[in-house]
Amino acid sequence: MKLLNISAVKPDTALQEVQDVICGEAHVPGAREADVDGVATPGVFELVRDAGGEVQLDLIAHSRAHDLHLSSWLITDVETETAAMVHDLETASITRIRLLGCETAKRQGRKAMRHVRDELRKKWPHATVFGSKTMLYAEHFNTDGFIAPQLLVEVSGLPASSAADDEAPSAAEVAEAFAQLEPLPSKDDGIDVLLARLKPETDAEARFDVSRYSGDSAWPFEIATPSHPPIGALIPSGSEIRVAPGLLLLPDWERVYPVSGTSGLFHRVTWLLGGFLLRVYPRWMPHGVIVRPPHRVPTG
Repeated sequence: MKLLNISAVKPDTALQEVQDVICGEAHVPGAREADVDGVATPGVFELVRDAGGEVQLDLIAHSRAHDLHLSSWLITDVETETAAMVHDLETASITRIRLLGCETAKRQGRKAMRHVRDELRKKWPHATVFGSKTMLYAEHFNTDGFIAPQLLVEVSGLPASSAADDEAPSAAEVAEAFAQLEPLPSKDDGIDVLLARLKPETDAEARFDVSRYSGDSAWPFEIATPSHPPIGALIPSGSEIRVAPGLLLLPDWERVYPVSGTSGLFHRVTWLLGGFLLRVYPRWMPHGVIVRPPHRVPTG
């Protein structure tokens, strides 16, 4: 079985950290070929077709609400690209897909896994799908690709569907996921130090990540006004800090705060998991650290 490591053609900062670890992965605009900066770029279908034979797809991308966003291909329980590939492939077969983003085997992500499995089995009866039980980030990859299969679950091992699959994660679930991330290297870098050493970004730098998103579900990006609570109110004392380079999780919202005494510089705050987690960007770790405030921080 041939393994194809496949990721997004225009990664944001976090996804780039994962891609920098892997050697030889393919970067796609989505499920099918598309124009990227004037160049016809193969999609997942073309890569599988050209590989021929039995293929395993490791799809490495961000998730949001447990659904994987691979460039323009949003893999949900109602997507149609899998069925189209199954129909059009002649000499190649997809026998295994691994959805390698954060917690793709939880809640509504389970529906997507079952849907993709069911579409594959219309042509290949033994095909299967795996999703992640936990948060995934750069430490779970090496030059060959994904190295933590113990963090995955096969579709047949999923619990039965329930109404809870459509609900947002609870604070307890987020706390459990957060605890799996790495602690700060230095115990001296607490909230006060963090807030005092945020990295100023230009407008272009602050907007870079959202500008790289090529699907239909880009997150809102706003400039803070005096009516917004300051960053220190979002992240009070008692907040916990972790690091997760290359966290494969799409933002829900971003807000930038003008830096006092400067012109055109901002401090950025990124909302994750509905505001249960925030990412901020200190000078010594400009790609960001993950913060869990004592209480969920609403957007807007």
